[in-house]
Amino acid sequence: MKPLNSLLTGLSLFTLSAGFVSAQAVPDFSADLASRKATMEPQFPNPIMKIQSLAYYQPATKETAYWVKQLDAYRVSLDGDDYVYDTDVAAPFMLGVLLADGFFAIQAKDTERLSSISDAIEILALKLGATEQDIAKTKIMNNYAIKGEWVRVTMELNYLRYYVMNRLKTADNTSLVYMGAWMQGANYMMNVVKSIQSDGNAAGISGILREPDLVSFLIRDVKQEPAKAGHPVISEGLSLLEEIYTAVNVPLKTPVPAESVAKYAEALTEYVNKAVTTLEKK
Repeated sequence: MKPLNSLLTGLSLFTLSAGFVSAQAVPDFSADLASRKATMEPQFPNPIMKIQSLAYYQPATKETAYWVKQLDAYRVSLDGDDYVYDTDVAAPFMLGVLLADGFFAIQAKDTERLSSISDAIEILALKLGATEQDIAKTKIMNNYAIKGEWVRVTMELNYLRYYVMNRLKTADNTSLVYMGAWMQGANYMMNVVKSIQSDGNAAGISGILREPDLVSFLIRDVKQEPAKAGHPVISEGLSLLEEIYTAVNVPLKTPVPAESVAKYAEALTEYVNKAVTTLEKK
């Protein structure tokens, strides 16, 4: 392999000898890139990396007991059968919430509640068009949990999410799953960051909440389906997301203001709990 300098020199000599190097000859792709950025789905962040980064500010987050407390505080308790009546809004949104809960149940190493969550995931995923084969990972996941093999449990949850979401994409029924998952995940993480900040630890931890492109995508994705976006629960959620977007749209390496973290931690908890109750079949 040529050294980098030699390679660059060779390229420069080639372009000069060809006689086409000029400012005008370089295409302007800026408009095209902006257009693509506005339409493409962003890379969803790895929640494991976010969890690991917390330990730099709060070592207690490395302990299972810490996440048991978070699960106790923010996990929703529901029966999947109460949401299957509405496959347009209630079922997909609550499936997303449950997928987020499943991740945090794994952090808490709570076998019993993970089993309950996975039962509800099965019910809603099947109702939305997933197959028995798609959701087979729930049983594998629970078996590994019983054995205490939590790394494998995390892997199986990721596989489950992948198979189910791919199946739902064919039915164009993923936007509210993403929305529910992000809002419940943010419910946990905003409150964790708020707690760590209130303990006097560095404000810089709030940088893990900086996800403007992702929040923008969620808003745009849901709004492309006016019938769903107009549902009272979803409309309220979109308004909250738009506020959160403003709060987390800070420059790179800039912390999200502590007052914003506190405000939206409370707002997300209130919203998710309200959605669970409002969307439940009475």
